[in-house]
Amino acid sequence: MNEEEIVINSEDFPFQETIRETDFKQDMSEDQIDQFLYKNHRFTSLDILIKDLQELSQQLNQNLLSLVNQDYNDFIKLGKSINGGDELISSISEDLKNFKIDLEEYRNQFQTMDDDVSQVLEKRQLLVDLKTNLKLNLLIHEQMDLFDICVKETNTSVEQLRRITSVYLSIMNTNKYLENDGFITVAERSHFQDQYVHSKISSIFLEFKSFLQQMAENGKRDQNNDLVLEIAKVQTVLSVK
Repeated sequence: MNEEEIVINSEDFPFQETIRETDFKQDMSEDQIDQFLYKNHRFTSLDILIKDLQELSQQLNQNLLSLVNQDYNDFIKLGKSINGGDELISSISEDLKNFKIDLEEYRNQFQTMDDDVSQVLEKRQLLVDLKTNLKLNLLIHEQMDLFDICVKETNTSVEQLRRITSVYLSIMNTNKYLENDGFITVAERSHFQDQYVHSKISSIFLEFKSFLQQMAENGKRDQNNDLVLEIAKVQTVLSVK
C-alpha cells in the first residue's frame, strides 16, 4: 500500500477546506507545497483552488501595500518633522557665534576693569603709605620738640633720665622705620624728612651723649650712686659712651 492509499483509507469523509495564509510556512519548498495541496486540498476542485489562491495572493499584495503605505507615511511624517532643520541649525549656529563674540567682548571688558581696579588699588596703597609717612613725620617732629625741652631741664634725677631716654629711643625707632620702609621711595619722601629730620637726628645723638656725660658728672659730684648706675646702663645698652 502506497502513501496515497494510506491517506485515502485514513479519512472517513472527504471535505473541502479554504486555503489560509497561515497554512504556508516561510521555509516551505515547492515539493512541500505540492504535498501540502495534495494532502489538504485534493478534494477541492481546481477552479475553486485557483480562486482561493488568487484571493490569497490579492490579500497578501494588499497587506504588503498597506505595510508600504504605512512606512511611507511614517517617512513623510519624519520628513515633515525635520523640515527646515537646516535653517534651524544655521540659525542656532549663528546665535552661538554671536554669543561667542559677546563672551569675548565681556572678557575684554572684565580684563580692562581688572586692570583699572589694580591701578586704583595701587594708587590707594600709595596714598595710605604717604599718609602713614606724613603721620610719622609729624610724630617725630613732636618727639624732637619734646627732646629739646627735656635736655634743657636742670633736674638731675633718675626720673628725668628715664624720660629723656624714652623720648630718645622713640625718635630713633621712628626714624629707623622711616628710613627702612619699603613702600616709600626716595623720590616720594617728604621735604621735611630729607631736609630737617636727617640733620636733626645726628644733632640729637650728640646732644643725648653729652647730656648723659653731664648728668653722670653731676651724679658723681652729688654722690647719687643710683643715678650714676642708671646712666651707665643706658650708655652700655644704647652704645652712647
